[in-house]
This record gives sequence, structure tokens and C-alpha cells, in this order.
Amino acid sequence: MRVPETKSSSSSQYQLHAASLTVMLFHIIKSLTEKLLQAGCIADIMDLTEDDTPTESCTICLDDVLRPRVHVIGGCLHRFCLTCLQTHTHKKLEDRQYPIPCPHPNCDTAITDAECDLILRSSQDRQLLAQVIDGYNE
Repeated sequence: MRVPETKSSSSSQYQLHAASLTVMLFHIIKSLTEKLLQAGCIADIMDLTEDDTPTESCTICLDDVLRPRVHVIGGCLHRFCLTCLQTHTHKKLEDRQYPIPCPHPNCDTAITDAECDLILRSSQDRQLLAQVIDGYNE
């Protein structure tokens, strides 16, 4: 025989379910963050000491930018602010240059398609990337 649920038991089950979902989401976010860090797609700001600043100088624009706004190119580990990388990537796509090179002088590393997708903000730029890739593959 089934015992009817009371409001308190229903509420307790809801709270337990919500807590389980929160823990699960935490582990998913932690795992994804670790993968992005390993791939060099995001800068690690968790290892800052008291003497460190959360900014870094971009070698293109020379501005000091917050580390979360810095992208590390996975193949060569050169670091640039996202604004400069967006401009660089967009210009190379407009020129139909593919693969897109790292903007660092004398570096022959290409920016991966996955990195380009992270760098590019607009859907128009992503469509242009797809067109340039398709043209390159033909």
C-alpha cells in the first residue's frame, strides 16, 4: 500500500533533487573548464598569487587586459587579447586566407577551426569561416 505524499516529504524530495543537480552541474562545469584550460582555449586565472595581477599585456595592441579576455593559441601558446584576435581572424577570413595563422611574427602555427569558432562572435563571421573552409577543401 502506497503512503500518500505530504507537502513536507514532497518538498524534501525537491530539495534533494535540486542539490543533486547542483552537484552534477558543478562537476560538469569543472570538467569542461579543465578541458578548455588543457586545450589552451582559456587562460587560467585560478593560479594567481597575491603579487600577481589579473591582467596581461597584449602583444598586438599593448593594452593591459583582464586574463579571462586573453586567448592562448593551443598550438604555439602565444597569447593575445580576444579583441585583437577577433580583428585578426576576421581580416584573414575577408582575405580568404585559410588556415588562419597565429598573428605572432615568424610563427607558422595555424589557429584551429575550434579556436576560430570560440574567437568569432558574430554568426556572420562564423558563416564566413564555413565558406572559407569549404572553398579551401574544394
